[in-house]
Amino acid sequence: MPRRHDKEHVHGLRPSSIREHIVEGVNSGRWKPGERIVERRIATELEVSQMPVREALRELESMRLIESFPNKGVRVRDLTAADLEEIYTVRTGLEQIAADLAAVASPLAARPYDLRHSALSTWLNSGVDPTEVAQRAGNSVEVLLSRYAKCIDGRQEIANNKIEELLREYE
Repeated sequence: MPRRHDKEHVHGLRPSSIREHIVEGVNSGRWKPGERIVERRIATELEVSQMPVREALRELESMRLIESFPNKGVRVRDLTAADLEEIYTVRTGLEQIAADLAAVASPLAARPYDLRHSALSTWLNSGVDPTEVAQRAGNSVEVLLSRYAKCIDGRQEIANNKIEELLREYE
């Protein structure tokens, strides 16, 4: 059953709850990139004054989810490739922190992350192309290389040795 956005569900909300309501609307496609978000409409819909809506919109602007233009209002920000790269980099770091915290709470909680880490390390150490590993892991090559650089260090020397061996066969 879809979440309700009626008065009963959102009446009397604080700016943080209003912010969550707007984020949910962006995530669900209610407001698309570039689309205007009308402060007055949200206030009417949620039965709150415009002040907490304005505050929630300012918070979302500081989080770079929306953009504010003088005399034109607020619009959902269209994310660039650089924005997405930054998001994935931060996400990878947060996943690591979450795994570390989970390991402290329960050794079993960190097991899936350990298995994933082990698989990626093994693939890279065995010479699987980093682009292929990144694609299978759902990461960019840059994120993969920043996290697993140790697995790739020395690969150039191995590659050079293989090339030299092949060249010796043709001498």
